[in-house]
Amino acid sequence: MPAQRRWGDAHPAGRLVNAFIILLIFLNAISFAAETVEELDTRYAMEFQVFNLFSVAVFTIEYVLRVWSAVDIPMLSRLPPWRARLRFALRPIMLIDLLAFLPWYLHFMFPLDLRILRVFRLFRLLKLVRYSPVLQTLGRVLADEYRVLLGALLVILVLLLFASTAMYMLERGAQPDKFGSIPVAAW
Repeated sequence: MPAQRRWGDAHPAGRLVNAFIILLIFLNAISFAAETVEELDTRYAMEFQVFNLFSVAVFTIEYVLRVWSAVDIPMLSRLPPWRARLRFALRPIMLIDLLAFLPWYLHFMFPLDLRILRVFRLFRLLKLVRYSPVLQTLGRVLADEYRVLLGALLVILVLLLFASTAMYMLERGAQPDKFGSIPVAAW
């Protein structure tokens, strides 16, 4: 386990920082949902923007400090510092962390619809994987068993197609608005 991760779990200040980041992630999810309520978004637009700016600043600082301290990870310490940091930054969990705040910066460089940027804020929830052993285990299982899971998904889709076709054939005459086509019947 990386040195800074052990420190974060064992040291009281590290546990406090981790708890703060987890709380901030959950508050971001609540804020994201609340912003879709038009009355709340209109009334508290400035508060939402300030909270988002604060969150981006915290996530950016956390990311930069993690990348900077990558040279202390035993398996990366033998590499030149720039290479250790680059290798660490390219890890999937670090790319998720980057996606949690990078779109906020990109909207200053490229004319993007801000509603699209809100969707990218959902990546902040994926940061929870770093703090949850259960989610880390789930991620490993999904990676290890993706072929089996794809096979199960295929079976589910075939069963859905059969059931939708049957409902379409049996119910389209009685309820054409609900079963007017196979895709509508599937829905």
